[in-house]
Amino acid sequence: MILDTCLLISLAIICCLFIDMVENVDDDPGDRKPSVVDSVKVEASVKVEASVKVEASCVNSDVWKLRDNEVDTAHFFSTRDTWKDKDELLGWVRRQANRAGFMVIIRRSCEGRNAMLELVCERSGEHKVPNRKVKHEAAGSRKCGCLFKVRGYVVGEDNAWKLAILNDVHNHETVSYVAGHLLAGRLMEDDKKIVHDLTNSSVKPKNILTNLKKKRKESMTNIKQVYNERHKFKKAKRGELTEMQYLISKLEENGYVYYIREKCESKTVQDIFWTHPMLVKLFNNFPTVLIMDSTYKTNLYRMPLFEIVGVTSTYLTYSVGFAFMMSEKEDNFTWVLQMLLKLLEPNSDMPKVVVTDRDTSMMNVVANVLPDSSAILCYFHVGKNVRARIITDCKVKQNVVVMDG
Repeated sequence: MILDTCLLISLAIICCLFIDMVENVDDDPGDRKPSVVDSVKVEASVKVEASVKVEASCVNSDVWKLRDNEVDTAHFFSTRDTWKDKDELLGWVRRQANRAGFMVIIRRSCEGRNAMLELVCERSGEHKVPNRKVKHEAAGSRKCGCLFKVRGYVVGEDNAWKLAILNDVHNHETVSYVAGHLLAGRLMEDDKKIVHDLTNSSVKPKNILTNLKKKRKESMTNIKQVYNERHKFKKAKRGELTEMQYLISKLEENGYVYYIREKCESKTVQDIFWTHPMLVKLFNNFPTVLIMDSTYKTNLYRMPLFEIVGVTSTYLTYSVGFAFMMSEKEDNFTWVLQMLLKLLEPNSDMPKVVVTDRDTSMMNVVANVLPDSSAILCYFHVGKNVRARIITDCKVKQNVVVMDG
């Protein structure tokens, strides 16, 4: 049945060709009617020419006119250089993107035989509205569907990496200054290790940032990102423990002497006093002179840090103990001084001189707990108070000093 159908179709085509040849046998070649075969050839040639033109227009991107909000960044990434590994390529692309005024993120990456690294603009893709109710409903998104895309791939026997530009046009404006950007200043793994090591060594954040800048001159990390990394590191170290619980665990781990006072109605720590056993020995040998003062903004709970310092017979100072207090009231100072006296051995001498900063509550407590000692004012705080008062009490006019009163 199928063979019969094919045979009939072939005979019909032959008949059409024969009739066409008979009709055009006496005609001039220029006036000859187009045949079925010719029409097929003409249509094919038109389709081929059209497809070639379309492909040529797609390949030649120079003929495209950029819109007002589009930016071409091809000249930043057009290069024939090769890189020895993926990390080196990624670093180069990120530096070029910073120069161009935008950030890149990794869209895809694979290892093995067909190793590949695909990088896109941070504003690529569409914003996905979360199903849950967000805290800030008016918050926007940086996503705008940017089509910028470059791809790194491995070539040659030496496994060198090259870069191909798949799309070099952004549908948004770039920025002229990327310092302070979340992605521009992010810390690399080596930088994080430096932050962790220096944090364990009690190095200040500003000095940590200086160290990072010296290591990588192109680094755009700011002090806020150093603080954030320090916070993450400390939080990971203490695990599920709170700051106060972690402090107590470290005191027990290192053999410190400490005392805790809790609130009556709850287990909340109200005051905590601690010191090192070596400091206890120094205090029993040199208890004559004590210097007491408080400092602030040292902890998450905003508890004042009360420090007690002693003086040796060679006029060297040493720390006697430290205390976190809920407030600077007489009740808190009384408890701290009572814990301090517990450190003295029965045959040790009592403190004879206590130096304070003229805190009324502290001076009253010293008079009650240490009645045989003399309370004097700190020379530094006296000088600081004089300098502060002299500005308001003295008026300088025409090089003449006039004292009020």
